[in-house]
Amino acid sequence: ISTKPSPKEAWSNRELLEKCVRNRFIYSSNLSSHSILQGFNICKIAPKVSVFSAPLAKRLIQTYLDKYNQIFDPFSGFSGRMLGACSLGKSYIGQDINVSHIKESKQIAEFLGLKNVSLKVQNILEDTKKEYECLFTCPPYGGKEHWNIKNDLIEKTCDEWIDECLNRFKCKTYLFVVDETEKYKDYIVEEISNSSHFGNNKEYVIKIDPQ
Repeated sequence: ISTKPSPKEAWSNRELLEKCVRNRFIYSSNLSSHSILQGFNICKIAPKVSVFSAPLAKRLIQTYLDKYNQIFDPFSGFSGRMLGACSLGKSYIGQDINVSHIKESKQIAEFLGLKNVSLKVQNILEDTKKEYECLFTCPPYGGKEHWNIKNDLIEKTCDEWIDECLNRFKCKTYLFVVDETEKYKDYIVEEISNSSHFGNNKEYVIKIDPQ
């Protein structure tokens, strides 16, 4: 588990705040509370994590994967896609390299009484060829998300993670949400605009039907 402070904790720490302000003076022409919050992540003082919205997951499943009864997610993370899938009566198979994520997801599933959920700790890079109805995931954003040491040691682009999924899992449909892509631009079916205290950004929904 990461030992880095949260943005709130970093903001309250005078030493970390001054470090970030000095960095922003060097690299940013506009020093503001917004740029300092961005700086916490850029400088890796308080790297942010990405929590996938359960309502967004529900909408994307309804739009692109509604004909499938089973959703497989090789980067299950903080349970957003699990909740979206289960709210639609779908069964959910999730895995993640992070032990804490899986433990928390199991606790959420137990608390809510979710029956059609299977969760396990698994490194995708150690996975063998497996077959599922469909795959829906949001792979780690290389260099932007830091949540444990294994993630820090192995950084891939979104396109490289998509390649891994296509090579390791046989599915009728693959649905990915990524922050950037070059190789799979022709498979973008939707753009998602996001606004938060970290800034404005776009994410892309990629749908691949290999049949």
